[in-house]
Amino acid sequence: MLGSYCVTSQMEGGCGDSGPIYPRELTLVHPSDEVTFSLENASVVRPEGCHASDEQGCSGSVTVRPLGCERKAVSTIPLEKGRETRWTVGLDAGPYQLDLFAYFQADDGRTGDVSGTFGLLVQPDGDLKIQPVEPQQATCPFLG
Repeated sequence: MLGSYCVTSQMEGGCGDSGPIYPRELTLVHPSDEVTFSLENASVVRPEGCHASDEQGCSGSVTVRPLGCERKAVSTIPLEKGRETRWTVGLDAGPYQLDLFAYFQADDGRTGDVSGTFGLLVQPDGDLKIQPVEPQQATCPFLG
């Protein structure tokens, strides 16, 4: 699910904001599986003039939360500059939402930032698949 974004090119720019977003689907994974985060036709970058105290503040990160919990984080995955970040699942079984924020440069020269959320269902076994989110799977109730 796409969240807020700002995009700038040589000719124009625009932003869009969103309220709370939640994943519509859960991707079933197993503990120790490798997940790859990537932006389509873009790279994660450090924007010019960024002065955050840590690198992920100037490039981006994925905050891992129990499904539906906006204020409870169980892990943070710093995004690597470039095309992709690989991450090995080290979570307890259950449903999660992975909230991503990244600064980017697109292949066509546009730059900006983007946020979104992904659903992950960690199970020790079972077929890898994508399934719809059921509201009762949320650890915290969905708001709005």
